Amino acid sequence: SFYITVRIGSDHKASKKAAYIKVRTASSGPQPCGDKYDSILYDWYLGKDEDGNKDYKSWRIGKSSDRDEERMACEQGDFTIYRANVSGSAQLRSRPAHYYNGHTWANFAEVEMALVPAGCPSLINRQDFVMVSGNMLLPSLLCSGNTVFALKPGSGTANISGLRIYTIENGRKVFCEDKDFCRESQLKDWSAGGLEAAIKARETAAEPEAPAKVYRIGEKVSYNIYYYDWESDPSKRSYWRFSYTPFIEGGELSSETITGEVLAAPITSFDQEGRYIAEHWQEDDASRGSGNHSYDKLSNVCRIVFYVQGEIEGSRPWVEAIKTSPAEPEAGKKYSLNIAVSDADGDPLNVRTEIYYDDDVTPVYSSTKKASCSGGSGSGYSSTGYPLIRLNDIPLPKPGR
Repeated sequence: SFYITVRIGSDHKASKKAAYIKVRTASSGPQPCGDKYDSILYDWYLGKDEDGNKDYKSWRIGKSSDRDEERMACEQGDFTIYRANVSGSAQLRSRPAHYYNGHTWANFAEVEMALVPAGCPSLINRQDFVMVSGNMLLPSLLCSGNTVFALKPGSGTANISGLRIYTIENGRKVFCEDKDFCRESQLKDWSAGGLEAAIKARETAAEPEAPAKVYRIGEKVSYNIYYYDWESDPSKRSYWRFSYTPFIEGGELSSETITGEVLAAPITSFDQEGRYIAEHWQEDDASRGSGNHSYDKLSNVCRIVFYVQGEIEGSRPWVEAIKTSPAEPEAGKKYSLNIAVSDADGDPLNVRTEIYYDDDVTPVYSSTKKASCSGGSGSGYSSTGYPLIRLNDIPLPKPGR
C-alpha cells in the first residue's frame, strides 16, 4: 500500500483550508488470473466513527460484488478523487491486491488543491464560486452525463462577459463554452429564468485622445504595440491595415480615403503626405500548437492615427536640372535632353522621363533610365557625382508645341 498525507497549516489554529483537493489515481487496473482477479482499492481516511474505529470512503477499480455497493464506489479505470472544504490533514491510501498473480500496482499521479482563508464560507457546498487570490474558482465536480451551469446574480443588474469554460487535457484547453456576449444571437442557448437578458455595451469613460504624431516623408514610424493574452495563449498571426487620406490644395484633407489590403507586417515609412490610420490586431493559438484552431480568437483592434508631412532635409533624390541641346530647339529638327539627378546618400536611382505636347494627357515619349553615382565631377556630372542622363532618340519638336 501507498499512503499520501496532505497537511494544511501547521496546527489546529491554521489560517488556511483547502476549498477542494483533487487526487488523480494511477494503477495497473485489476489483473485477471483465470476466473479470478486482483482488484485495486483506494481509501480516504475520514476520521473516527462513533465506535472509535477508523472511517474510510473507499473506491474500487473493476468489478464489484453486492456487498461493495453500500460501502464503496466502483470505477472502471483510473479516476479523480474529489473532496471539498478540507482542513487539518487528509490521508489517502492505495491498496493493490496480490492474492493471485501479484502483478497489480496502484499509486497517485497528481494532487491538486486550492487554499483559501480558514474563515471563508463553505460556498463549495452550494456549488458557488470561491475567491482565491483575486480569481474566481470553481473546482471540477465529479459527475457524468450533462451538467447544468447557472449564474445566479443578486439584486440589481449583473454584467457578464468573456465566459470561457474549459478543461485541461494533456496541457491543452478543451472548451465547452466560449462566449464574449457581444451579439444577441449568443443569448439563444441560455435560459433567463424569469430575468431580462440583453446585450449591452459597457459604458466606460472616454479617454482623452493622444495628439497624433507627425512624421516626415521617409521617416521610420514607431507603433509601440504589444501583445498580451490573459490566458497566456501565444500569438498565431498578426494583421495590419492602413487607410490614407491625402492633403489637397491649402493643406486640407481630401474627402476621399483609400483603405489598403490586410497585411502580415506593418509599413514602416511612407512617401506620400497626408493622414494615415494604422489598424492592428492579432489572433491567438488556443490549441498551443496542437493543430485544433476551433477556439482561436481575434484580439481587439488597436487604432493609431498619424500624419506624414514634409521631407527630411536631403533625404530624397532630386532633379537638379533639365537642359536641351541645343538650348533653343527648332521645329522639325533633332535635339537632346541632358538630365542631372542627385541623391545625398548616393543610392542607385531609377529616372523616368515623360514628354507631352501642350495639354495632352498621354505622353508622346517615356523612358526609364538607371543612374548610379560614380563620384565624377565636371560638366558631365551632377553635383553629387551622378553622370548626366542623355536622351537623344526623342520626338521632334513641332511649331508652337
